[in-house]
Amino acid sequence: MVEINDGNVNSQKRLFEPLIINGMSLKNRIYKAPTVECAAAENGMPTDKTQNFYTRVAKGGSGLIITGYAYVNMSGRVYLSQHGIHADEVIPAWKNTIEAVHGQGAKIIMQISHGGRQISKAAMRGERPAAPSSLPNFLDFYRSRKMSDKEIKEVARDFGSAAARAKEAGFDGVQIHAAGGYLLSSFLSPLMNHRNDDWGGDARRRFRIMEEVYLAVRKAVGTEFPVFAKINMGDLLLFGRGFPDNSSTAFGLERLGLDALEIQTGILENATISHTRGKMPANIMGRDRSLMAKMYLQCVSFLYKPFAGVSKPYIAATAKRLKMDGLKTPILLPGGIRRLSEAEGILSNNVADMIGMARPLLREPNLPNRWLSGDTRDASCDSCNRCSAETAVLGNQIQCYNRGNNHNKKI
Repeated sequence: MVEINDGNVNSQKRLFEPLIINGMSLKNRIYKAPTVECAAAENGMPTDKTQNFYTRVAKGGSGLIITGYAYVNMSGRVYLSQHGIHADEVIPAWKNTIEAVHGQGAKIIMQISHGGRQISKAAMRGERPAAPSSLPNFLDFYRSRKMSDKEIKEVARDFGSAAARAKEAGFDGVQIHAAGGYLLSSFLSPLMNHRNDDWGGDARRRFRIMEEVYLAVRKAVGTEFPVFAKINMGDLLLFGRGFPDNSSTAFGLERLGLDALEIQTGILENATISHTRGKMPANIMGRDRSLMAKMYLQCVSFLYKPFAGVSKPYIAATAKRLKMDGLKTPILLPGGIRRLSEAEGILSNNVADMIGMARPLLREPNLPNRWLSGDTRDASCDSCNRCSAETAVLGNQIQCYNRGNNHNKKI
């Protein structure tokens, strides 16, 4: 774990400083880290629930909001209630939400994605989900199929089209989702990409789809529109470092002209000891599943328990190493940040450039304003992970499900 000297919580030197990224002016360094909302209509359209959710987050003081992943085509839809940016009909439907966020002084960028091997059974469309190789899914218990060369090229084009729609809708930028075990993340990983062709076999060829996607997105939106990416620094989190190492992707994207980089570790199967570190509510994850599946989840929860605690920012070491290795692209750091002093320390020690929180802002969307007002108590989120289990596993609407105190209002 990287050593982070606490910042001065009284002076608040960095967290509430403005920041400009490729012309996008942010009022502070706090961003709502992306979480799939599962608040959409079945056709992918945003709803009143979507608008209420993001309006409350923006009102709470976050300078930037990154939406949950929106699918770029129907084959990449993970949940029936997931937002889409796959068709032109979606564009005008986002207008009210974006205007509401802007009205609170925040900016909002859309995360665009393809689910790959992590598509829920409910969202399948007749055939097995596509991935770089035929891979097992240990949450929904199926095996993906290997993508063809034609399909890969079509996906890259679909990312570009989706980015163009997000820009037309009024978003302030886009983020390419290449983390969490989803499609692009799987292509980048030697543990999941077993190909030996133009799209796999070594680091350069595994990076090719990411390059094609980035170039398609940049061509679609132009040079003056912010393009972010979220990448896995590893499929596993070992001693605060991502494994296997994926720093070459960060530097490859920097050479291409990426505007900002968010980092993550882990995939859905090991989320509670990687990117959503904390408790694994196996009883909720096993709801409406077979006895065998419930027993499997209980066993995994037991094995994960010694590694699941959240005491400090848990991927800060990886961010610090990227900085020390010379990465100049602004880094967005989520993962276990619960204290104002930790956030200030990360910024003042040049570990990262923005502070991301997801679960704390689900529970307490007003946390940024609370800290700014001088109330420096820690975030009240206890990483119970019921929000993650209900949404990322079961496909229910994102919210804080812990009814323990006044910060748990449904969003």
